Amino acid sequence: MNLSKERALALTGLFLSVIFLAYGPGREESIPLLIGYGVAFSCFAVLLFLKEWKWNTVLWSSIGIRVALLAAPITWTDDHFRYIWDGICSINGIQPFAYTPLELVGSEPGLFSADLFQQLNSPDYYTVYPPVAQAMFGFAAWIGKGQVLPTTIVLRVISILCDMIGILLLRRVLSAYRAPTERVLWYALNPLVVLELTVNVHTEVLLMPLFFGMILLLHRRPIDSAVLLALIASIRLWPLLLLLAIPSILGIRIGIRYGLVVIGIFLLSWVPLWTPELTLHFWSSLRLFMADLEFNGGAYELLRRMIGDELVKATGLLPVLTFAALLAFTLYHWRKPHRDVPTLFFGLVAIHLFGSQAVHPWYIIPLIGLAAVTGRWWPLAWSLLIFPTYLTYGHDPYAQPYAWIAIEYMVLGVLIVGGALLRGRIRMNPKVEVHAPWELDHTVTDPASCYGEVPHRSQKGKGIGSQQIP
Repeated sequence: MNLSKERALALTGLFLSVIFLAYGPGREESIPLLIGYGVAFSCFAVLLFLKEWKWNTVLWSSIGIRVALLAAPITWTDDHFRYIWDGICSINGIQPFAYTPLELVGSEPGLFSADLFQQLNSPDYYTVYPPVAQAMFGFAAWIGKGQVLPTTIVLRVISILCDMIGILLLRRVLSAYRAPTERVLWYALNPLVVLELTVNVHTEVLLMPLFFGMILLLHRRPIDSAVLLALIASIRLWPLLLLLAIPSILGIRIGIRYGLVVIGIFLLSWVPLWTPELTLHFWSSLRLFMADLEFNGGAYELLRRMIGDELVKATGLLPVLTFAALLAFTLYHWRKPHRDVPTLFFGLVAIHLFGSQAVHPWYIIPLIGLAAVTGRWWPLAWSLLIFPTYLTYGHDPYAQPYAWIAIEYMVLGVLIVGGALLRGRIRMNPKVEVHAPWELDHTVTDPASCYGEVPHRSQKGKGIGSQQIP
C-alpha cells in the first residue's frame, strides 16, 4: 500500500484519536470527548478531500482501526448490559419478554449477579429488543458463558465482522447504482460509525449488512430482499416503514407480495419467544420508551416549546405529522418516471429521524450509508453536529444541551437547502463540475449516474435488474 504523506498523516491522526476516545474518556467527560472527536473528524474530513483512493487502502484501514478497538471498554453506553442480561435469559430457558430484570433478580439470584443488575438502565421495563437481536445476545452469552467481559468481547467480534460485511456490501451497492465506489470511505472510516458500532456495539451493526443486501437484491430477487427486510425489522422496528416505498418501486402486484413476505417472516420470527404475555409486555415497554425517552429530537423540541410538552404527548401530534410526511413523500415519488431506490429510502429514513422524539448519535448511521449511495453529503456533517449531544451526560442529573440542539438542526436545515439548490443547478446544467470532498473530484455529467437513478420497472432488461456487478 503506497500512501502519500498527507494520506498517511490523516489516517494516523484518525487512528490515534479514535483509539484515544475508545480507551480514554467516559461519556461524562465532556471536554476530552469533544476535543478527541473534533480531531478525529478533522482527520476524516482531510481524507475526504484526498483523491484517487485505492480499495485496498480503505479496506485494510477499516479492518485495522476496528481490530485495534477489540479490547476497548464500553463507557459511553449501558445498553450492552441489557444485551447480556437478555442473552443470559435465553441460554437459561427464560423468555426475555416474560419478566423484567427487577422480577428476575429476586427469583433467580443464582443466574444474575447483583453487579450486572446495578448496571441496567431500565430494570423495571420489559426488554424492547426484537427476535434477531435477541438471537445475537443469546449466542454471545452462550459463547461467553454469561460472564460480562467474555460476552462483551464476543459482541465486539460479532460487531467487527458485521461491520466489515456491511462495508463490502456497500461497495457493491455503490457499483450497482453507478455511484463512485470511493464513497465507501464516507461510511467505512467515519469516526461516528466506527465508535458507535465497534466500541459501543449498538444493534445497528447487525442491521447494516442486511440493509445493504436488501437494497442490492430489491430489483433482481425481490423475495430474497423481502426476507432480508423482515430480518432487519426483527432487529429494529423502524425499517418496516420502508414498505411504503415498495409498491412504487416494484409495482402494486409484486409490492403486495413483497409486503406479505416481510410481515409473514417478521411475525414468524417472534414464535420462538412466544409467551401468553408477549404482546402485552413488549407493547407496554415500547409505549413507555416512546413516551419517556427524549433525546435530541429537533421537531419534538420545537413543538414542545410551541404548544407544551403535555399537549404534544397527549395528542400524539408528532407521530401523526411524521406519518403524514412519510405518506406525502411516498405519494410524490409515485409520479416520478424513475424509481431511485436509495433516494426513496434516504428520504423515508430522514423524515423518520427528523420526526423522532429521540435521535441518539448511532440512529443516523443508516442515513450515512444511504448518503454514500445517493451523493447527499449533509449526513456527514450531521455525524459531526450530533456528537456534542453527549454533553447530556456531563451533568448530574443528565441535562440535554438544548442550545446546541437548536444550532444542530438550524445548520442541518441550511445544508439541506444548499444541497438541494446545488442538485437543481446540476440538473439544469449537466456539465457543471463539482470539485468538493463529497464528490471526491467526481465530475457530474450525468445526474442519473451520480444519484443512483435506475430505469422504471417497466423497462425490462435495463438498469440494475440486469446489471453485472463487478
